[in-house]
Amino acid sequence: MMRRVLVVTLSVLMLSAFSATIAQAEGNTANPATTNPEQPTTSSLSPNDLFSLAYRGAFRVQGIPGYPALACAYVTRQVTARDLIRVAIDVKKLPPATLSDTRYLNVVDTKLANLSRSCDR
Repeated sequence: MMRRVLVVTLSVLMLSAFSATIAQAEGNTANPATTNPEQPTTSSLSPNDLFSLAYRGAFRVQGIPGYPALACAYVTRQVTARDLIRVAIDVKKLPPATLSDTRYLNVVDTKLANLSRSCDR
């Protein structure tokens, strides 16, 4: 059990580091929300970054558990991909339109489903 959790944890951390490296390699582009002061500031996360933040416990205050507890919460349907997106919208990490983006939702759901294999029921 511990070996499986360790393998999953290391895999997620490696994927997170790889995602961050790719994002940095793409360069900095101007965020339209920062160029127009009348627009509310909302950053935009990739589905992988949202999952990574949730996995690392960034949304614990909002009721989303981190690390292996996230996998078990997904299996028991206490947390869904839609829940993660809503929390990210609430903390201004995603625009509200993301909730209706089925591709985004499916990627987050797939990441959670893959992680859920590490939860011993």
